[in-house]
Amino acid sequence: MKIGFIRNAGKASQMASFCDIVMLETKTTPIAEQLLTLVNDHSQQEIIFYSIEDLRMQIVQLLPFLTKVIEHETKVSFVERQLLPTLDDDTFIKSLFDIAVLEKAVLSRRTQEAVSTARRNGKAIGRPTIDQSIVKQIYFLYNKQGRSIREVAALCEVSIGTVHKYLMMEKEAK
Repeated sequence: MKIGFIRNAGKASQMASFCDIVMLETKTTPIAEQLLTLVNDHSQQEIIFYSIEDLRMQIVQLLPFLTKVIEHETKVSFVERQLLPTLDDDTFIKSLFDIAVLEKAVLSRRTQEAVSTARRNGKAIGRPTIDQSIVKQIYFLYNKQGRSIREVAALCEVSIGTVHKYLMMEKEAK
């Protein structure tokens, strides 16, 4: 059975001539999640897309989908394919996977280098640290005065998440 997947209802009639079933993107679920569900639910069928461009995703965003396709050995094809048209569908998918893995590694490396450069230049990365007096005040207000986490956060002028973080650190230290 051939399962078609489209993001644009205008392609439905074109896809119907290639597929037994045509599924349309739902607007309530992220597209990446829909693609993973598609492979999980139809791994034994051929999945057909109109074109790679119609997915409107970057190659690295396709990595979880491509990984599932390769793991499940799912057949994936495209009605129109201008990129690497001489490759068979399996080789094309494996090539996209390799490019996505490489792109992810490059992005990770660039991010690490940017963070290192920022730190060398004195820029603080991540959440700002809070003064120890505020940490003591958090413990006092919560443990001794019995204030709620929300009240503690408001009184100390920090986020609720920060109050949780320091209370959890105190709990783990005990």
